[in-house]
Amino acid sequence: MANTNKLIIKDLKIYAYHGDLSEEKTLGQFFLLDFVFSLRDFTYLDGEEIENTVDYVKIIKHVKKKFTERNFNLIESAASYLCDSILKSFPKIFKVELTLKKTSPPIDAIFNYVAVEIVRERK
Repeated sequence: MANTNKLIIKDLKIYAYHGDLSEEKTLGQFFLLDFVFSLRDFTYLDGEEIENTVDYVKIIKHVKKKFTERNFNLIESAASYLCDSILKSFPKIFKVELTLKKTSPPIDAIFNYVAVEIVRERK
C-alpha cells in the first residue's frame, strides 16, 4: 500500500438550518465540523506547487457552500452529503472522515455537543 498524507481541518464553524425540530429550521444554529482527508503521498520531490496537493482553502469554501445550500432534517444526511460531494469534487482525496457536531440544539439539557461520524472512501 502506498504512503498517504492526511490533511486535517478542526472545528470549522458554520451556521446552518439543519435539524428535525421546527426551532432548528427557523432559527438555525452553529455546527462544528472536523475533517481528516487521506491524500496520495506527497513529497518535496513533487515540487511545492499547490496543484500537487489539495488546497484546504478550496475545501473550506466548498464545504461552506454545500453545507448551507440545502437543509437536512438529520445531521447524518448532511454529513453523508458533504463527504460524497468532497470525493466527487477533489480527486486527490481518497478518504474523508467527518465528525459533525451540533453544539446547541434546542434541548433542555447540558452537554458539549451531539455528533455523528461518517467515513467515506473512493471506490
